[in-house]
Amino acid sequence: MKATKLPQAFTDLIETGDYIARDDLDAANRFFDAVDSTLSSLCDMPKIGVARRLSDGSTIRMWFVQGFERCLIFYTENEDEIMALRIIHSSRDYTACLTLNDTRWMTLIERRETGLLVSMDRS
Repeated sequence: MKATKLPQAFTDLIETGDYIARDDLDAANRFFDAVDSTLSSLCDMPKIGVARRLSDGSTIRMWFVQGFERCLIFYTENEDEIMALRIIHSSRDYTACLTLNDTRWMTLIERRETGLLVSMDRS
C-alpha cells in the first residue's frame, strides 16, 4: 500500500511546516518526518482513523500526526492506497474546510480511480 497527498494536503503540509519553522526549524523538520511516518502507519493500519461522514454521504477518516497530535490528517483508503485529503490543525474549523471541499475531493478521487490523477508524492 502507498500513501498519496492530494494537492491541498500538500499545501496544508507546507503551510503548517512553515508556520512551525517561524519559531523552531528543528520542530518543523520533525513535523515533516512525523507526517510521513504517520502516513506510513496508516498504510499498515488504514482503518485506524475515526470515520467521518461528509455531506454527500461519502466517508473519510481522520487521524492525528504522531508527535503533533493537534494536527489531523483526513484521508480515504482503498486496498492499494491511502489518499491524504487535508492536514489541518485541530484549532481550525476543520468541519468547514471539509464541507467546502466535498465535491472537489470526490472529483479528484474519481479521477484517481480512473487513472487520470497523477501523484505528486515521492513514493
